[in-house]
Amino acid sequence: MHDQRAGGDLSHIRHDLSPQNYRVIGDEDWIDVLIAEIATAKRNNHLNEIAAREAKGRWKEAEALRRRGPVDPWKFTQEGPLREGILTVNKQWFGGAGPEEWDPDRVSRFVDRGVEFLQTHFPAGQLREVTVHVDEEAVHLHFAVAVWNEKVSQNRGRQRLLQPSANPLLADYEHAQDLAGEAFLDMGIHRGERRAAAARAAKAAGLEGPSPRDHVPPSKWRREQRRKALQDAAKIKKSARDAADGILADAAFVSNSTVKKSRKRAVEETRQRQAEAEQVLVDARIARTGGQIVGAFRHIRNQRLAAESEALNEKMLRRKAQFRHMEERSHALAVANARAEADLIAAQQETEEQAAEAAEITAKAKAAEADALEVVQATLAQREAAKAEIAAEQRELSRAQAEVAHKDAELSAKLSKVDRLLRHLEPLLRRMIGWLKRPDLPGEIVKEGNEILSEAHVLISDPPSDPNAPQG
Repeated sequence: MHDQRAGGDLSHIRHDLSPQNYRVIGDEDWIDVLIAEIATAKRNNHLNEIAAREAKGRWKEAEALRRRGPVDPWKFTQEGPLREGILTVNKQWFGGAGPEEWDPDRVSRFVDRGVEFLQTHFPAGQLREVTVHVDEEAVHLHFAVAVWNEKVSQNRGRQRLLQPSANPLLADYEHAQDLAGEAFLDMGIHRGERRAAAARAAKAAGLEGPSPRDHVPPSKWRREQRRKALQDAAKIKKSARDAADGILADAAFVSNSTVKKSRKRAVEETRQRQAEAEQVLVDARIARTGGQIVGAFRHIRNQRLAAESEALNEKMLRRKAQFRHMEERSHALAVANARAEADLIAAQQETEEQAAEAAEITAKAKAAEADALEVVQATLAQREAAKAEIAAEQRELSRAQAEVAHKDAELSAKLSKVDRLLRHLEPLLRRMIGWLKRPDLPGEIVKEGNEILSEAHVLISDPPSDPNAPQG
């Protein structure tokens, strides 16, 4: 990806500020997650295409697909299945070239609006990474997009493909530029000149359109700027040398009369050199505090995102958990599909063997052809009857299981009631025991009460069995 590039012209990058670049969307492992999604889509697309061919009775095509194996879930294009982009504005809008000249508030507003724009127009997980770069002349956002699109057909079944053009912004870059211009318009940022639209309108009207621009690569433009700067420096040096030679020549003639002027000039040059030295110190301080300024930008950004960061982290954790659950479910489905495929192959082999036997019987005696057909039909009818019987048994088993579950629920409710009754009965028994110990009670009442207590203890320790319960 862009951040990992090692070749090309990198002279425009301030490598001392590169560590200050920061990610606002996406985890460190977002590429690994996308690779896992691609592997799952390859496997499922392959199984779905085989199942679709078999559903149409195209067994040879299905077998050819098995031999071919899974393929990448995208159509080959020169650009590839993913899209990277850059969102930026001219450096003058930020206040100048580099963090030392930028307005921190404008930087923060631009980053916030850019992230909001990307999240709005690349929804449902399409936006995989957004990184803010502060190591060049202007702040810019690098982003990576993966657009999944599902298609269903009778010939291939359900296919999940990486298709950038499924997003309107990636299908029409002029439309994307229009929307970006509208999103930043209230901040004083305007869309560039619509040269492509003007060229089409001129062509439709039979007029000569605007001349095409000569697009120069950034590396070539920077080399040309450096060459011009070196040429200007050489001219300045030559002019300075010529002026110095003229001054020395004049000084040789008027040396006696210009001693005082020379002294003044020396004092002025000393002051000028001192001013240059002070400017160098100021530049050094600016360079040293550049990281602090960028840190201020990041501090402002972090303050605005502090309320959202925890929610985003929790959301990503939930997504990871959902992804793991989907992976496990996908694996289980793949295993089930493999088993079903094996059963289907076995059934096909059995059918082919029966067909071979029928063909052999037909070859031996054409007269037995009708009987062989009846045998095959009877076999199929028996198989369908067996399937129907199995389905009926499964329904009966489900009904029995439901009835058992209902009985279990009733039994649990009754046991809960019994347990609650026992909890209430024990305090009453203790109160009755205390009451029977009163000395003023007649003996007959005490005796009858003790008998009742004994019977109650027997019932509590060994409750009566349910007469309707099944006997083992």
